[in-house]
Amino acid sequence: MNSEPLRTEIDVLYRLVAQVSFFAFFAFGPVWKFLETMFGFPRINVSVLYLLCVGLLLSLLVSKVAFHARDVRGKPLFAAVSILLMWVLLIQAVQFSSLLQHVDVWTLSRYFSNTGVAPLLLVLLGKWYAEQSPGVAAAVKFSWIFSSVVYIFSYVYIGQDFHKNIVEASIYLTLSDCYAIVALLTVVSVRQRSHLIVLFVISFWVLFFLNSRFSFLAFVLACVAVMFVRNKVAAIFVFLLSALLLVALGPWLVDWLGPDHRMVRLFLFENDSSLSGRLELMRQELDFLSSNWVLGRYMYDVVATGVTGNYAHNYLSFLSAYGVGPALGLIGIIVAGLMSGVFSAIRQHHVQTVLAVLFFCLFGIVAARSYLYPYIWFALAALASLPLPATHSKAS
Repeated sequence: MNSEPLRTEIDVLYRLVAQVSFFAFFAFGPVWKFLETMFGFPRINVSVLYLLCVGLLLSLLVSKVAFHARDVRGKPLFAAVSILLMWVLLIQAVQFSSLLQHVDVWTLSRYFSNTGVAPLLLVLLGKWYAEQSPGVAAAVKFSWIFSSVVYIFSYVYIGQDFHKNIVEASIYLTLSDCYAIVALLTVVSVRQRSHLIVLFVISFWVLFFLNSRFSFLAFVLACVAVMFVRNKVAAIFVFLLSALLLVALGPWLVDWLGPDHRMVRLFLFENDSSLSGRLELMRQELDFLSSNWVLGRYMYDVVATGVTGNYAHNYLSFLSAYGVGPALGLIGIIVAGLMSGVFSAIRQHHVQTVLAVLFFCLFGIVAARSYLYPYIWFALAALASLPLPATHSKAS
């Protein structure tokens, strides 16, 4: 009996830490990196912050299990996600000492932040989000409001140099991916149509000026897919109207932003240096795969070329880094998750938000992002933790 108040306090503390961790990863971390670059704010090592969040969340989960194991819900599919993550982390750990002979410590730690620390945190946050603990909606909304206000104010303040500065600083991908996921969780969860339209329009333009063509297009397509589930005619109408508006506004945007703006290339059908560079990296990736696909070689790109970034911008690089086992495991979890009752409950708003983020992340790992892209772990953990079939059957 005496342990009941302590257990309640641990539950409350866990929810609070999860809220803070979500905000730290998806809003504070990228925004602070943006402020460092654009306004000279003091540097903060956000990887250490994320590692602290992981430690606190894991400690509180262990405490919850110690007091009442039944309170910590888990599904076999979430166990599979956890095993896959441990497998990937083990591959990194086993190769750590040999990597130090080829890679400097700073580069190694930077890669591990994306492939080790971030996935651990995102799996924990994905589970927390899917279970819809108290405070989830507040954390998501606050993260969206905070990020939107900072980016909109900064764009108005800085003006035309905004896009050039964030591209030159190589931070636009992180800013765009984090904001797009928070925007999806915010927009799709809204039930009132007028609010949804306002949130979509704001997120649409913020993502446009954050300069990642993938994040922008994937966000739009994910929103249209959810709209199609809710109202097919309205979704088709909105998609066609958006396409017509972009075509109509295209010449004006080209004149206003200039031909050097990354997003303007959506309207200029000419040689794209970014695309041609990715095609060259894809050809190079096929050579890497010939020697790495069975067991994998973590950070193979840096070891082989001596510099960072020489990987395919899709998850063939995941196969090169970790081998065929984890790659097949990833595919199996995605297929099993989608077959586990998700489609039977697809009209539930909560399920739609998870599927929207999953769609966004799958688009990324197929067409635009490498094995350093951590956000797929959030989508996998959330998909694996959806309390579907029992909840849905009872409701039926």
